[in-house]
Amino acid sequence: AEREALSRAMAAKLGGELALPARIWLIKQLKDIGRDEAVPALAAQLANQEVRERARKALTNIATDKAFAAIRTELARADTPAWRAALINSLAYATDKASVQAVVKSAADRDEAVQDAAIRALGRMGDPSGIPVVAAAMAKGAEGAQRVATEAYLCLAEARVESGEKATALGMYRKLLDARGHIRCAAIIGVGRAGGAKELDTIFGLLGDEDARVRGAALEALGFLPARDVSQAMIARMKT
Repeated sequence: AEREALSRAMAAKLGGELALPARIWLIKQLKDIGRDEAVPALAAQLANQEVRERARKALTNIATDKAFAAIRTELARADTPAWRAALINSLAYATDKASVQAVVKSAADRDEAVQDAAIRALGRMGDPSGIPVVAAAMAKGAEGAQRVATEAYLCLAEARVESGEKATALGMYRKLLDARGHIRCAAIIGVGRAGGAKELDTIFGLLGDEDARVRGAALEALGFLPARDVSQAMIARMKT
């Protein structure tokens, strides 16, 4: 009750004519103690060029549906690519469908930095509606943009494992087994996490790879598979 009363009092002061240092100080306090009662006052500060970045961070820290709705409203009227990208970075912490769809829409932005921010955000959000958008981004644009999309795709696959949709995740990981570097290693470990005994032949085959990192990833993947199946398969291979 005391927190809310103090937050409301500060939010009311924030709406008045304040010197910049005082405005910054109030936003900092509301970032730490504010909840929904502080959102309207902070949302109003998003129009102030001097403090809007601080207000964005405060709303992100509040992290309620009301706070994310205010960020989405600002995103719809954001005037520069850098500001749009910053707002998308905030929405990456949201889980509501409205925020996911706002980020999906931003993935089609004409600015590459905004596209990258949206793709990264979709990976962090983990919502399945982002999968086709991120998958499409893996096959177009500059190499850096494709790398961003591929890493986001791995995050989405991980989210499918965590939500129990292992068959979907396995199909996603399998698409990256021919990738290079850490992406391939992550996909191999993902196959172990999402798959079962049927994946043993694939993983045992990777144990003979020339790249020590790939061999290490294959060993780690084995650790996620059913122990009895792995042991029996090892014994059978030791005979040859």
